[in-house]
Amino acid sequence: MRHLLRMAWARSGRDPKRDQPREKYMKFDGIEVRSSGQLGKGVFALVDFKKGDMVVKGIVEKVIENRGEHTFTIHGVHVVLEGPACLVNHSCNPNCMHVFNESGTFDFVARRDIDAGEQITHDTSAYEYEVEHFSQKCLCGNDNCRGEVKGWKGLTKQQRESIREYTIPFLQHIEGVEVLSDDSALKIHGVVSVR
Repeated sequence: MRHLLRMAWARSGRDPKRDQPREKYMKFDGIEVRSSGQLGKGVFALVDFKKGDMVVKGIVEKVIENRGEHTFTIHGVHVVLEGPACLVNHSCNPNCMHVFNESGTFDFVARRDIDAGEQITHDTSAYEYEVEHFSQKCLCGNDNCRGEVKGWKGLTKQQRESIREYTIPFLQHIEGVEVLSDDSALKIHGVVSVR
């Protein structure tokens, strides 16, 4: 899958391995980055979005060797998304879900109507198998808050079922999967798939 990501990035004219300085960004098409109180920076809607609208485009800024604070794992590759995508905060009741796009990464798509002024959020447990590089305490404040930011691996069966509708396909089919190591292989009911 890595080669597919690299081919898509090559067609875009971008070099995902080149370490480029991040843009100084504040406002984008329909969204802005600003302070989110105790969560640091966050992404906020400047306009109303309808369910199914693409809210934040996922474009790879660079590929990195290991997970980090604002990284995403896509098809077993650790990436930093450019622009505001890396600043979308976690919520246990997110208003966005992850939908894979033509570049091999994902966009943040509204899973319900979002009002102007509302913070754009996603559920980390719906796209990461394991969470390592930030505080595990959840600060979303929703009625259904799980209390901790966990990857799919740390959720109970009931919690997994409650978020299945907006979980990326890979994680939806990971029941019964033994992860041998982050960069080696997955053993699925006796079949080994090397990454």
